[in-house]
Amino acid sequence: MITRNLNFIIGIVFIAIISCKKETLPKPEVVQQTIAVPMEKPVGVIYVVDDAILYQKNLSTGELKYFNHFGTNRAISIFDPYAGVVLPFDTIIKDGTTWFFNNSGQFILNGKTTYSYQTLNQTIRVYGLENGSARPITILKSGKEFLSAEVYKSYVTINNTDYEFYTELYLKKQGYNGAFATEPIKTGAVYGGVLSGAQYTNNYLTGTKWIITKYISSLNTVTPNDTLEFISYNKYRLNGSAERNYTLSYISGTGLKSLTLYYCMTLGGTYAGEVLDTFDKDGVINDAKFTNLNTNQTTRVWMKKL
Repeated sequence: MITRNLNFIIGIVFIAIISCKKETLPKPEVVQQTIAVPMEKPVGVIYVVDDAILYQKNLSTGELKYFNHFGTNRAISIFDPYAGVVLPFDTIIKDGTTWFFNNSGQFILNGKTTYSYQTLNQTIRVYGLENGSARPITILKSGKEFLSAEVYKSYVTINNTDYEFYTELYLKKQGYNGAFATEPIKTGAVYGGVLSGAQYTNNYLTGTKWIITKYISSLNTVTPNDTLEFISYNKYRLNGSAERNYTLSYISGTGLKSLTLYYCMTLGGTYAGEVLDTFDKDGVINDAKFTNLNTNQTTRVWMKKL
């Protein structure tokens, strides 16, 4: 009897010990937090152009194409391959073109031409270019040895279809011989090959006639009613005379276009002005400021399409 009771008590104690045994829980997963490293400002470093890709998007279908600016026997290109006539800023040379942003708000192109710049978040606005326009630069990556940026976002009409285009430009520190990792090609983009010269096209001005109805210069009001006939993407005639050059380009991020009339003797020389983006479709220019590229004299201009 005593033996049974003893065995019963031992059994109860054993069960109690097992019931009190602690359960081993799995260790919680350690989540490592990634802290974003601030992008370095591209200031105080001379960068030289290493490569460039142009993206072109069909605004009707969404189709995206990309083109190489440089290739075999092609070391010089331009940001706007559709306009044909460009500013010095818009020409790029592989292993030749240099950018330098100093600490005083000055941008130096190719070591000799100086413009001003402003910085807002990841956008640098270079302004005070030869025709009075500006060039916004969106910084994609920036470091002491490299710089990648989106430059010259603009629009073009080809065969009545509207396209958006821009360039991703890749630069590296002058003298740096290390590998340069370009941005990955955008998803869905179809390769269009290497750009071959300027991809000239017509615009909404081609084939239209306009009258300069009025201009005001030095407080003098003149109503010449002279006729401008735009005969191609970059040629016009004044009152039926010899062909003259003109340029029409989109000013990124402004809703404006830049129109330059070379040797427009009605106004008294070569004038460049900023007009509404839709002026060529609306058929009117009202009180737009045009500046003489040689004297910086400002003239207010009114024009209408015939």
